[in-house]
Amino acid sequence: MRTLVLLLGLFAVNLAGWSGVWWMATQPVDTAAIQPERTAGRALDDLGALPGDEHVLDVAELTPVQAYSRPLFARNRKPWQPPKPPPAKKPPVQQVAKKPPPPPVPPPPVRLVGVSFAPNMVPRALLRHKAQVEPIWVIPGDNLQGWTVSRIDAQSIELKRGNRKVAVSLYPSNGATQ
Repeated sequence: MRTLVLLLGLFAVNLAGWSGVWWMATQPVDTAAIQPERTAGRALDDLGALPGDEHVLDVAELTPVQAYSRPLFARNRKPWQPPKPPPAKKPPVQQVAKKPPPPPVPPPPVRLVGVSFAPNMVPRALLRHKAQVEPIWVIPGDNLQGWTVSRIDAQSIELKRGNRKVAVSLYPSNGATQ
């Protein structure tokens, strides 16, 4: 007898549970659009005070239920546009260390051996280069390792490179050979 009471009780609980589920499933679902926050709490006759259609709700602010219950064919529905990316950060400007200017080019290692002046001729200078055995004759305008012979006089010659000038004397005052 006790088993029969238990079975009848179980049947009654199932019948009540299934009838409750049946009642919930047959109720119509509210599919009305959820009003955005801008219209919440306003009267229907106050629609002139609403902002224009330029306001677009951000779907990220809505819950899934709110997002899926939005009207699909509303006149103010706009296509989804991805959010604008944040402005790109400019990389920090690195200070480029300026290279020091190259050291000035030293004058060629020459020694003035002699000078020749002859009437109706261009003056010439006889130079001995430390790297050569034979001395060489030069005239104004000749090039010696990037230096130009700019002037020849009786006691010295002048070599020029850019705005630098170096004098090579026939009789150096310090006694050092040039």
